[in-house]
Amino acid sequence: MRIINCNLRGGKHSCADLPCEDSISILQKNGVACVAIADGAGSKKYVHAKQGAQAVTKAVSNFLCERFDDYFAAVNELELRKVLAAVCHKSLKEEAEKLSLGSPETLASTMLCVAVKGNKMLACQIGDGVTGAVASGNASPLTIPQNGEFAGTTYFVNLPEAHRFIQIRKGFTSYYSHLFLMTDGVSESLYNEADGTFHPDLNRLIELSEKDNGSTLLEETVSKYIVSADPASDDCTIAIINLENSGANYLRPAVDNAKVQIEPVSEATEEKADEHKSKKAFSHKTLNIVLSAALAVTLAALVAVTAAFIRNKDREVTPPPTQAADVTLTETLTEPESETVPETALAETMTDI
Repeated sequence: MRIINCNLRGGKHSCADLPCEDSISILQKNGVACVAIADGAGSKKYVHAKQGAQAVTKAVSNFLCERFDDYFAAVNELELRKVLAAVCHKSLKEEAEKLSLGSPETLASTMLCVAVKGNKMLACQIGDGVTGAVASGNASPLTIPQNGEFAGTTYFVNLPEAHRFIQIRKGFTSYYSHLFLMTDGVSESLYNEADGTFHPDLNRLIELSEKDNGSTLLEETVSKYIVSADPASDDCTIAIINLENSGANYLRPAVDNAKVQIEPVSEATEEKADEHKSKKAFSHKTLNIVLSAALAVTLAALVAVTAAFIRNKDREVTPPPTQAADVTLTETLTEPESETVPETALAETMTDI
């Protein structure tokens, strides 16, 4: 596994001589690799947005590295969202106290994260930006941007009801070669919200994760083609997790069913196919012979039973005694109801928070 990333100040903040308000935290601990990013709200109202973004990314990455197994195993989605919101709220409250603020209101930010342990992965998000995965060369979103009630607005982690807007995706990495996440400064150039697709240029960035200096190249590319290309560009943060790091041909084009090309088959493959067909034909022939013999035996037995019935039709036949029923079919086939296992691990987390 290899993780590359960049965190750049946008053109808008550069021109105003303001700091980058995006934050990123990369943590690898307890067999978990977690990347969390956040975009500070960035307006006169949210004057401490940078500190809020930093506090949230650090808290989320620490939490998932410590409690990944419990969080992944839990199935109550509402509880999962409430726990993650509580983790964020606790970190913002502590940061507000450190800065001598009356409340975390000015610490507003979005939050996106991707965590991996073994073949398990999860992605979480509140606000704009996007997380995604690459399978067979095709990028698709895992969590998507969330727009607020009004144009140009979104949801922030410091909202009291933040859990209502948190997206959570859990799954397995078997089908994926890469995972990625980006704030809206990057996603606005690479992700089309209208149809849920990514620009082909994303493949060029993903390809950089094969390089030893991938983070440097990623920063140079984003700086040149996104930040410098627009004086009003937003802060830009992107991270790419290369799950394979093997130089595999993961940038295969999508399959066009109208233009599927069949690769030439080798002689050895043809011989194996012929052998398989021969065995299959032999199996079918054998099966037909067996079925024919069974049918002949059945017909002979039926004729014998019919003849016996005709001979004894005038006799009084005592019916055989009714046999006791075996174990009922419902008892045999019905599986015992599974017990609901209380999610005590996460419940303890809620208590701690």
